[in-house]
Amino acid sequence: MARKIAFASGKGGVGKTTIVANMAVKATRLGKKAVVVDADVPMADLALSLGMDIEGPTLHGVLSGEIELEEAIYDGPEKIKVTA
Repeated sequence: MARKIAFASGKGGVGKTTIVANMAVKATRLGKKAVVVDADVPMADLALSLGMDIEGPTLHGVLSGEIELEEAIYDGPEKIKVTA
């Protein structure tokens, strides 16, 4: 059964992105699947934290109904799936 873990805070700069990136890497190294969604639409930088430069469809397009979710999912390092 899949587990879902959410990290949230009303304040910026508390380490959410760093924690999520590290948890995703650890999960995949333990043989688990990891899908991360950076829902901070105006300031999404989780992909950047994972060394990715996303130049294409993003979560903003999904939420606005312009594209399907599958179009905004990218293969990241360590077999992590990323949408931002």
